[in-house]
Amino acid sequence: MTKVRLGDSGWSVWPDALLRTTGFPADGLDAFAAPAAAAAADDLLAGNGDAEMFDKTLAEAVAAGARKICEIAADPLFREAVTWQNPGVLVALDGLVAGGPEASRNVRRRDRERAVIRYWQRYCAKNETIGFFGPVCWIDVERSEQALSVRTGPGLLRHRRVFFEGWAMTAYADHLAGDPLVRRWWPPALLPHLTVQERSLLRPMQPPLALSPVEAAVLARCDGRTPAVEVVAGLDRPEDGYLLLERLVERELITWDAALPIGRDAEDVPA
Repeated sequence: MTKVRLGDSGWSVWPDALLRTTGFPADGLDAFAAPAAAAAADDLLAGNGDAEMFDKTLAEAVAAGARKICEIAADPLFREAVTWQNPGVLVALDGLVAGGPEASRNVRRRDRERAVIRYWQRYCAKNETIGFFGPVCWIDVERSEQALSVRTGPGLLRHRRVFFEGWAMTAYADHLAGDPLVRRWWPPALLPHLTVQERSLLRPMQPPLALSPVEAAVLARCDGRTPAVEVVAGLDRPEDGYLLLERLVERELITWDAALPIGRDAEDVPA
């Protein structure tokens, strides 16, 4: 794959790139701008302004900001974004909406207003995958006099999907593992850097580990595909085989879990 040079900068990039937008339009950053109050403050600092006029202008800006904060706190899309990132903040949003813009601005009120402003500014300006961000699509990077060419489709989103992150599914699987009747259907797997050779376990940078006949037989079946119930089926006492698997896990020779992939497809793994 040929890389694309970025002009005369000396840098090159791959032709395939990921384009991602912020969660809300960037012009949302102007929501709390107060040019009149800023101008009044500049005049006052320069000795040309009137303190009473500054106080009046500042109070108007604060009142306008309070109304905007309540509007944002009640916005379903903003509430959804906050829910994905930090559902505990919904309590603050509900408090702001219930109190309305005319509520007394005590310490709690100001803290809640600051929380809304911080999240709003982040969603409007910070384009990252932590928090809330906008649509994502693949683009082609090519040498062209035009900086960017956009061909819009019939809608903003082609599709939208909600999925569990891998760590959440792993935590759920670990909970299920508390039931031995569930875990015995999970396939144990020999760690990838280990090799069973007859009655020895070969380890990198270490001498071979001698195995008992039962250990060798069990480890030879730990291929990551065979359920534990089948791994121990050939033993005289299968129940002891499960205890042996537990010991092998403790010795860090095998894994015995749901073996879920790291990524958004963890929930699609068949049970």
